[in-house]
Amino acid sequence: MDSAFVRLLAVAVLAFLPGLCFLALFRLVDHVAHDELVARVERGEFETESPPSGATPTIDPASAVAAARDRETAVCPSCGAENRAGVDYCRHCLSELR
Repeated sequence: MDSAFVRLLAVAVLAFLPGLCFLALFRLVDHVAHDELVARVERGEFETESPPSGATPTIDPASAVAAARDRETAVCPSCGAENRAGVDYCRHCLSELR
């Protein structure tokens, strides 16, 4: 008798739990859809100037390389790998830098 009750309870839970989860998710999405922030975005209160469509930002490779060279580095005493300044462990061998 107990086995049949447990099986019936398991079937009931497995039958109703997905539906309850779906309803909870549906209510959450409905609540978010009526949020004040969403309404403000739809009204255009957060419009910013964006680049013209099709325009891609350009990066000067020479200045990017120069900026990377000017960045401070720390050399690992164990393996000699260069690491960013201020890190505690080597990115290559994981030995302590300080």
